Amino acid sequence: MRARKGHVRRAGWTIALGWACLGPVQAAGLDTPPSDTILWPQPPARCLFFTPDEQTAFRADDPATWRFRLMTMAAAKPGESAEPTERGYVMKDGLLRELEKLRSGPDGEGATVTVWRSVGEPRLNITMTLRPAGSEKGRNRFTGTLATTRGEGRETIDIIGSCAP
Repeated sequence: MRARKGHVRRAGWTIALGWACLGPVQAAGLDTPPSDTILWPQPPARCLFFTPDEQTAFRADDPATWRFRLMTMAAAKPGESAEPTERGYVMKDGLLRELEKLRSGPDGEGATVTVWRSVGEPRLNITMTLRPAGSEKGRNRFTGTLATTRGEGRETIDIIGSCAP
């Protein structure tokens, strides 16, 4: 089955995507181009990360505000009982990019550094550096940075997010 335009088909699920700035996000004065955020009104996602401004605009009861910089999903392959494979997703230049986790571990200052690489070209490398920030409603909260490397260019932004245990 082929995915329609604006949808991504992955592991038997079709993910519907939206790119428009909506209501409360505009009201919050976010100047982030919609091409770098994922509008994600459907659960489930294991981890969700946004900028501090996007977090301020976020309302749990309003899916129009669910705009994320990086999200992860984890699923076991059919017939396998091993630990689920975790995939990351970012929106860059209006294109949803799937990420595979290369490595994750502590740095010398107690933060967890996770390195992701995009599937396909043009290649993106994403480095997340996260520190625990407590828990809320059964989800572990984090603060940190998300660095995107493309060719010779590198962009780093502050992020806030949470992950299911």
